[in-house]
Amino acid sequence: MKQFFTIAIVVITTISAFSQDFEGKITYQNSFVSKIPNMTDEQLTGMMGTIQEYYIQEGNYRSVSNGSFSQWQLYLNAENRLYSKLSNSEVILWNDGSVKSDSIVSMELNKGVVDILGYKCDELILSCTSGI
Repeated sequence: MKQFFTIAIVVITTISAFSQDFEGKITYQNSFVSKIPNMTDEQLTGMMGTIQEYYIQEGNYRSVSNGSFSQWQLYLNAENRLYSKLSNSEVILWNDGSVKSDSIVSMELNKGVVDILGYKCDELILSCTSGI
């Protein structure tokens, strides 16, 4: 789970370095395909949620999902911390964005290879010691 948060921070940081400033709300409709033998696609989708909303302002963001596992995430730019609330815990977990817990082995940028809502987008692949 810690690797997920670290990779999420790296991706968000990388995207913000190459993008324009944006403030507002982004809503994603998600679907999942399970690679776990004893978990169906429907179970995984229920756990992760079909809708995820991101609210972004001044380098901070809040993410809310309708899944049964992750209730919300909050990144505070001034603290460089990612706070997470999971449904199976009463406590709020946090990750320090300044702590390097993984290393990027290589980066691959493929220009214009992904189509998102009719827009040609670039694909950034990060190969890290913990995975891709």
